Amino acid sequence: MFRTRGGASMHNPYAVERPINEKEFIKSDEKKKIAKVALGMIGQNDSIMIGSGTTVYEVARALYPEKKSLLLRRRLKWHLNFATGLM
Repeated sequence: MFRTRGGASMHNPYAVERPINEKEFIKSDEKKKIAKVALGMIGQNDSIMIGSGTTVYEVARALYPEKKSLLLRRRLKWHLNFATGLM
């Protein structure tokens, strides 16, 4: 049994993971709203660390070029794209 929003299910919601380029478009408006709120919580001289996921990717997109913050990320390609504005 697996915990779900508002209940439980016998089906594993994690058995089939969708590709990131597909998940990026699921509830994209909500992700952008979350990113906008998060952007307001980040100060000009704050340093943040961003994990993985499509919602935090929207936060990173909202940061550039608004804030000059240091982002630490495990994936070099992602970091280079962010630094050069290729997102």
